[in-house]
Amino acid sequence: MPAKLAISDAEFSYGERDIFHHLNLEVMSGEVCCILGANGCGKTTLLRCIAGTLKLQSGEIYVDGHDVYDLKINKRAGRIGIVFQEHNIAFPYNVLEVVKMGRTAHLNLFNTPSRKDTQIAEEKLAMVGMLHLKDKPYNQLSGGERQLILIARTIAQEPEVVLLDEPTSHLDFRNQVLILKIINQLVAKGLTVIMSTHLPNHAFLVSGKSAIMHNGSFIAIGDPTTVVTEENMKTAYGVDVKIRDVALDGLNDLIKVCVPVLRKAD
Repeated sequence: MPAKLAISDAEFSYGERDIFHHLNLEVMSGEVCCILGANGCGKTTLLRCIAGTLKLQSGEIYVDGHDVYDLKINKRAGRIGIVFQEHNIAFPYNVLEVVKMGRTAHLNLFNTPSRKDTQIAEEKLAMVGMLHLKDKPYNQLSGGERQLILIARTIAQEPEVVLLDEPTSHLDFRNQVLILKIINQLVAKGLTVIMSTHLPNHAFLVSGKSAIMHNGSFIAIGDPTTVVTEENMKTAYGVDVKIRDVALDGLNDLIKVCVPVLRKAD
């Protein structure tokens, strides 16, 4: 089966500053890929290149065999949805209107959102636990609430590939768990999800593959149980960690956890 998303020998730089080079990655339909790495390693830039908003210096990115840079904007929006960490809307739209903006990819120039589009938007708001805020001005929400609304907007877009840039970065613990559950739900429905994160434990909590970025390249790609190792975490983040198997009550399987090694001198 061909990959849903294929990155081949990708390189990008800002002027003389090399961001990443010779990146190769394949992600299948119904798979989540968790990209791990420290600040500045190129995770967000890579997501922007996959979305087509930044242009590679060299290499190719394909979705279903189509070069993302050859797709017209509306066709690209119908295939790829993305949620970045920061997003500000200047006008005081209410939450439901913001989520309905995700339906734009399914409308032509002269259409307005239909009753069906409104229903889809409300369903996605309910999915992220934010339906009760549908009439509230978006710019009056907390950072965590806005993040959940933007995720609702992206899945209302009904793309085939969802890109999430640090999707839990502004969320409390409860909503972090909610987003991880939503990611697993999307994958179970056949969507392809690529998410960046700083937290190694996320790789163990979403079912898929992991890719670890360091110094502009992938140092390991594969099942998180084999690539999210103490050695690779030390390389990627420069800290000592321990990875252990933990048994949870009511579950037959063990789950891996990654914890930092904090010594008294630290």
